[in-house]
Amino acid sequence: TRPGSIRQIEEALEQAGARVRVVADADEGFKRAVLEGTADLVIAGWTAGFPDTHSIVHGLLHSREGFLGRICGFPEIDRLIEKAQTAVDPASRHSLYRQIEGIVARDALLVPLYHEQEYRFCRPEVEGLTLSYSSPFVSYENLQIRS
Repeated sequence: TRPGSIRQIEEALEQAGARVRVVADADEGFKRAVLEGTADLVIAGWTAGFPDTHSIVHGLLHSREGFLGRICGFPEIDRLIEKAQTAVDPASRHSLYRQIEGIVARDALLVPLYHEQEYRFCRPEVEGLTLSYSSPFVSYENLQIRS
């Protein structure tokens, strides 16, 4: 996450009358506060391990297994996650995930602040460029310059 953005959020909360106390930074104390559910607010960056809705929803919101589950997961979301995981019909699966999305929006469980973008530019004579969803995003060892 971006430190300047975090400080702006702290200031806005304080101006609104909230008492803000930073208890942990990106270290073991932070992870412990998130996993134990002792934080009232978490500001963090997160990337799914696999670009699939189940990986994202389960990985974040499942009350026992999701990264933010102890803070914002609850049985209704768990039930929908489990139903969606076993749904055979893509339309049914999509509908279940949309229901979860509706709960997240209704209860303001997650508030996306930004979506990081990665850009790569390549000259026409460069060959072998492929992009990956995860690190390493570019396999530089496969690049060649066409002569």
